[in-house]
Amino acid sequence: MLELRPNCECCDKDLPPEATDALICTFECTFCADCAVNVLGRVCPNCGGNFSVRPIRPAAMLTKHPASTKRVLKTEGCSPAAMPRDGTILTTEGISMVPAMIKRTSLSTILLFAAAMPAYAHVGIGTTASLSAGFMHPLSGLDHMAVMIAVGLWAALNGGKAVVAWPLAFVTVMLAGGALGMLQVPVPFVEPGILASVVALGLLVALAIDLPVSAGVAIIGLFALLHGHAHGTEAPENAGGLGYMAGFAVATALLHAAGLAAGLGLGIRFPGLARAAGGAGAAVGAGLAFGVL
Repeated sequence: MLELRPNCECCDKDLPPEATDALICTFECTFCADCAVNVLGRVCPNCGGNFSVRPIRPAAMLTKHPASTKRVLKTEGCSPAAMPRDGTILTTEGISMVPAMIKRTSLSTILLFAAAMPAYAHVGIGTTASLSAGFMHPLSGLDHMAVMIAVGLWAALNGGKAVVAWPLAFVTVMLAGGALGMLQVPVPFVEPGILASVVALGLLVALAIDLPVSAGVAIIGLFALLHGHAHGTEAPENAGGLGYMAGFAVATALLHAAGLAAGLGLGIRFPGLARAAGGAGAAVGAGLAFGVL
């Protein structure tokens, strides 16, 4: 039986059975989200393991299986445990690994590229113009942006290998689709498929659907092919192929990183917000499909 401890071992904050910010390790060491993230670096100081969100025991079961009343407090205070050697951090599910710097740098990187690309566009010749045109294309429509961010959010919610595999699959297959589009190779149902992808990926995030990595790759790859084909067919006539494709690949990767950062950042304290963002994405897709947006 899982022991529901009543407090954070670091700061002694009360953590009643219904607390949504209680995190535990495999030995049931219990900490509040603030201490677990900002003090301990998401690593248990007692065993060196990772944290997971503590499940909430139904109220009807608390009478038969009450929470513990024994408070455990580290009188010597808390200090961060040794971080994993590869510098990774854990999601709320305790199984997702991503480079620690992605959360810190993704937003600033996106802003930096967004600021730099218009300057390149003024050159108007060669690779810089093609790179700028490709970079701006995914940012020019709500459908593309919603899907790219949703992929990152869904990967963050699923955790594990999906954090890397799903965004990488999207970018890779999208480039193949872009090449087909630039070569004018027809692909059926591109526009309806793109609208469907906005709704579908939004719902996958909103419902926090947990799928095997391979199944997620298949779904994401299908949608990526359609988005890539649209990028390719809408390329400016004077755009160089490699520069243009590199531009929309970078923009897509940055939008994925934004989704990952948001999913990881919101997951610990506000897990419902990430799912709400998915619902908003699905609503955007529906609005585009019915001509409201």
